[in-house]
Amino acid sequence: MGPSRAAVRSARRVFSTADYRQVLQQGNCARLEDAIAELRVDLRLGVSATREDVVAGAWRWLLKHRRDDAALRSLFLSRSERNPLTIQGNDFAFEMKAGGAVVDFACLAPGHEEGVEIKSQYDSASRVAFQIAQYRRVLPRVSIVGDATDWRRLRRLADEFGLGLLVLESHSAARHLVRVLEAPLHENNLDVSALVGLLRIGELSQVVADVTGRELVAGRTKLFGEAVALCRSSGLPTTYVMRAVLDQIARRRQLSARTVERRVPAPLRSIVATIDPREADLPVLRGWLDAEV
Repeated sequence: MGPSRAAVRSARRVFSTADYRQVLQQGNCARLEDAIAELRVDLRLGVSATREDVVAGAWRWLLKHRRDDAALRSLFLSRSERNPLTIQGNDFAFEMKAGGAVVDFACLAPGHEEGVEIKSQYDSASRVAFQIAQYRRVLPRVSIVGDATDWRRLRRLADEFGLGLLVLESHSAARHLVRVLEAPLHENNLDVSALVGLLRIGELSQVVADVTGRELVAGRTKLFGEAVALCRSSGLPTTYVMRAVLDQIARRRQLSARTVERRVPAPLRSIVATIDPREADLPVLRGWLDAEV
């Protein structure tokens, strides 16, 4: 019998992105600290346990029951030779907007652009068709990833929707990603409107200049429409627009994959990478984790 919903919910309470954003900004978060105090008792940790001890204990418990996406997300940033994803410096994004959906992880490196959708054995496949269609509007390759124990279902989904496939394999204490199927290239599905929609107002002018060599002249409320129209009329392949947009997204990132892996505990790497604070703010998190519960 698997873990109860209450037990899973209790463990997941200590992995809220919003809560850790508050810790990094303010140095504390009462809701998260209360959840950790309760979980210390549930995990039967000693009175001298630190917050990091509780977080690590909750993560190990979720991993044991294959109920935590953070295990997969942290491996996306690994510099191990076994990592099948190509991550170069800042060329990645967690929870990137993709049309009307959000892709769990995106590789942004030139020639390796790929969206990765996490599918645990507990996730419904009812939205896969919609999600994949949206992802392909901004990324030419899409893969799904899940636990090796769910291999048959994942393979069916990959075959049905023409996806790449990665699985998480476990050997003793080691866990690593294995690529089973390469992601097919679908450049014809890229959409200029969806790509430009990924940009912030201040980034529109740079992308238009990179793609068309022209300047935006419309008022602020009409900049998006003008940027789309100019990129579409440039006569260049949509892949040029994609590259200019993804380069802008990569430039936003403050923490490289190497910094996250080196300075952030494994259970929190994907959360911190999603928040993307300044490196100078990381000691705030370190001090908070070191405090006893």
